[in-house]
Amino acid sequence: MKSSEMPKNELNHLNQELDKKNELFEYIQEANELGVWELDIASDKITWTDMVYKIHEVPKDFNPNKAKAIEFYHPDYRPIVLAAITKCSVDGKSYDLVCQLITAKERLIWVRATGKKVGDKLIGSFQDITNIKKSEIRFKSVIEGTNVGTWEWNVQTGETVFNERWAEIVGYTLEEFAPVSIDTWMKLAHPEDLKESERRLNACFEKETEYYKFETRMKHKDGHWVWVYDSGKVFEWTHDGKPLMMYGTHQDITGRKLREEKLRVSEEAFRGNFENAAIGMALMDENGKWLKANAKVCEMVGYSQEELFELTFQDMTHPDDLDTDLGLLKELVENKRDHYQMEKRYFHKDGHIVHILLAVSVVKNKQGNVLYFISQIIDISNEKESQRKLQEAISSLQAILDASKQVSIIATDKEGTVTLFNSGAEKQLGYKTQEVIGKPHQELIHLTEEVERESEELSKKYNKEIKGFETFVYETKIGVSNTKEWTYIRKDGTSFPVLLSVNTIKDHDEIVGYLGVGTDISDLKKVEKEIKSLLDITNEQNERLRNFAHIVSHNLRSHSSGISGIIQLFQMEFPEVSKHELISHLRNGVENLTQTVNDLNEIVKVNLSQSDTAQIGIYEVLQKNIDSLSMQIQQTDIEIINTVEKDLSVKAIPAYLDSIFLNMITNAIKYRSEERASYLKIQANMEKSMVSISFEDNGQGIDLKKHGDKLFGLYKTFHDHDESRGVGLFITKNQIESMGGKIAVVSEVNVGTVFKITLPK
Repeated sequence: MKSSEMPKNELNHLNQELDKKNELFEYIQEANELGVWELDIASDKITWTDMVYKIHEVPKDFNPNKAKAIEFYHPDYRPIVLAAITKCSVDGKSYDLVCQLITAKERLIWVRATGKKVGDKLIGSFQDITNIKKSEIRFKSVIEGTNVGTWEWNVQTGETVFNERWAEIVGYTLEEFAPVSIDTWMKLAHPEDLKESERRLNACFEKETEYYKFETRMKHKDGHWVWVYDSGKVFEWTHDGKPLMMYGTHQDITGRKLREEKLRVSEEAFRGNFENAAIGMALMDENGKWLKANAKVCEMVGYSQEELFELTFQDMTHPDDLDTDLGLLKELVENKRDHYQMEKRYFHKDGHIVHILLAVSVVKNKQGNVLYFISQIIDISNEKESQRKLQEAISSLQAILDASKQVSIIATDKEGTVTLFNSGAEKQLGYKTQEVIGKPHQELIHLTEEVERESEELSKKYNKEIKGFETFVYETKIGVSNTKEWTYIRKDGTSFPVLLSVNTIKDHDEIVGYLGVGTDISDLKKVEKEIKSLLDITNEQNERLRNFAHIVSHNLRSHSSGISGIIQLFQMEFPEVSKHELISHLRNGVENLTQTVNDLNEIVKVNLSQSDTAQIGIYEVLQKNIDSLSMQIQQTDIEIINTVEKDLSVKAIPAYLDSIFLNMITNAIKYRSEERASYLKIQANMEKSMVSISFEDNGQGIDLKKHGDKLFGLYKTFHDHDESRGVGLFITKNQIESMGGKIAVVSEVNVGTVFKITLPK
């Protein structure tokens, strides 16, 4: 049927439907700021709908073409748009671009342009998406600003989309995750968290809760666990009510969780310290009501915790202490102090008084309001009782001192004027109390040259006159006594020595005077003088003995040498008698006499020596002797093991230490065992103020049961050795003891011997 043949009423109906569709299309264009355009490929002529003119902000009489249209785009996008239009015109490839455009009024806007080839024309849409783009930019800014990862999840297909930050939180890049799915998250999630995560997701899917929120752990690329706050919401549902699209974020909360863990540990530690503290600990509100108290507080005041929580500290405080306590508490609240400490009294449940030392601090909220007070409470009742008893004892002692005839007690003010003079001072000095009270103390004492010099030096140093008792304690702490020997002068002019102790007398840390307690040490000084005289006599006798020993040893050595010379001359003169048995005995006797004289001379040197001691390195002296005996050590094939630390030293006489070590080493060589490989192990270690040096060998050993009591005796030998004379150990023991040391021995026959030498460090 031709249109002309169509009934008129049907044609009107079709026109009406077309008008409605055009009206709807225009409404859609207006609502979505969407325009339509058409480009004739051959002529480059463009046709725009009204919305396209509006977006470009040009009048309706503007005649657009391809070149003009492209000029509206931002320079950065012109090549992109031109390339897309050309490709669409030539190859028929559709395009969909988001670009920036500069309107005729020079406004920079965002547009979405699409194009498609239809016959010899291109048709497409043109939409202003500036508001959408701004929202997108704001959203991205918020996401970037909050440093969170984002995720999109198609619940039905498992497809997921993560942003770069989501991957970065766990140490990856998105590229490393490709291809991503819900399994990507499942593989990284902590196995212990999956069950709870599933439960919370199902609650969202069943619409029991609107949001999914969960703090979970995820495996970082380097192996450690990262805490994330995972939150999301289902935004789209299928037609049958199943969850379709879910969107959410991941926020790294590892730092917060670590801080929370530290706070938790700190809180547990505080709770443990609070409950188990050796002192009382309590929390109170701003009205003084007990909020929490540990067992020590309850024990202190006799109340149970339940009973205590029904009271305030005001109910238990002694009335005389309450105002002070409340005043300090008020200053604490007003930030005039950060804590306070005071002694106060509580009433025990049974009524008796408990003396306590109280320390209080306050905890406030951000607004500065009091949350609670923290109190530390120490029971000092025993100390208070001790103070009371001490005061009684002092009072009793004062009476004793007043009655004492051996101790003088003299007190002066800061200027040295006598304010107290006890009966002991009366007896010692010969004055009556009324004669000296109010007089200068210097008139009663004689200052030694040392004290006079000290007084002058102090006076110059502080540019003020310092004299009398003040000299004793001027540079010491208040309340600290100083003791010296002084000389007191009696009323009759005679003098006597005293041991004088001086203390400061103070009032609230201010010195108001001095108290001197003097003990007559005349008898002590007399004994000291006698002892000095005896020491002088002893030193003189020792010197005479030393000279006598030198004379004897010199003369005996001279005589033995003379006899040896005579025997040699006799043998030269009468060679035929050289082999006579009597001559041989005579020669041996002279040699023994010479050796005895040498031995006695060494012993005298040890006992009468006054050599100075010095700090000597043990290792160096040992090594020197080992080196000097290297030939003997090599010939006897004995191993010397010196394990002594190189920085270890002793206080000793150098010659003695050298002799002792030499004797120890040569004894080990001399009395080694022929049945086994021999060694001497030398060790040293610290023992309080001494150094212990041990010489351990595996030689022939000594029968201590048989010889132990005479081991260090003179001329005592314990082995059949040609060179044994019984002098070495005797001299060694004397040398060690003369330096303040000791020597001990542990030995077993055919096993070995350990000599342990102890010397001052």
